[in-house]
Amino acid sequence: YIETWFDTDKKFMVHTDADEGSWLNMYARYNPFEDTLNIECVISREDGDQDFEYNPTKAESDLIKEMIIEKIKQQHNMTRIKGQLTTADYLPIAEFYKLINNLEADGQYMWEAYCWLSFCTAFRCSDVRTLRWRDVLNRTELVRIEKKTKKSRMVKFSDDVRQKTQHLYELSGCPDVDSLILYNPRTGEPYTIVHINRQLKVFKAKYRMKIRAFSTHTFRKTFGRYVYELMKRSPEALVLLNQIFKHSTIETTRRYIGLAQEDIDKVFMSIHI
Repeated sequence: YIETWFDTDKKFMVHTDADEGSWLNMYARYNPFEDTLNIECVISREDGDQDFEYNPTKAESDLIKEMIIEKIKQQHNMTRIKGQLTTADYLPIAEFYKLINNLEADGQYMWEAYCWLSFCTAFRCSDVRTLRWRDVLNRTELVRIEKKTKKSRMVKFSDDVRQKTQHLYELSGCPDVDSLILYNPRTGEPYTIVHINRQLKVFKAKYRMKIRAFSTHTFRKTFGRYVYELMKRSPEALVLLNQIFKHSTIETTRRYIGLAQEDIDKVFMSIHI
């Protein structure tokens, strides 16, 4: 998947209103295999964000797809593999725990909870950002209708996951269990994916994280890589992850968790003069 966002004022010379404190941003998700494009527009103001979906015309859709592909090509730190472009890398598990510990040390409990649950559930950001405390507290499993697939998915919670989640709830001040876990305190609404990606880039710089492309999709890939390493890189691990991620082929799963790129890197690293 290709994910990016644009400042519409700069790209299309469109101004939301006379207020210089308002910005109209566009977040696009493009599936090159199905040639589908989903667009979320976000009006960002000082008092919060307002987001809505936008259905482009064919001409607009073609233009945006070209802009996305061109933008990705210009990013030298983006991984490119045959038939797919991706803007997210996985975090080595030690780096993930380092992120969690740094967020807790800085009192960023809401963001720590988001990162933790994104990893433990392997859900996409669109599903995690709308979670409420009642969905995860004192539960042995979580059942959600995935926003993308519209299908029900169940995730089991281990004792360690439940204890950590309870710990984060208490650090957050034991809010109302019906409240959102990740939300804009000024609007009470879930943060947009655009905002979450921006904040992750802030954390990447602040904590000097060892990752090239860090985005909301990183945690899902980190989960996959963690399971693969935990199961000693076995073929069974790939089969299991393929079922979890519902990929069409095992090769897609290998690419998804970064194995294909590693194989390529090893070829070049084997050259000795």
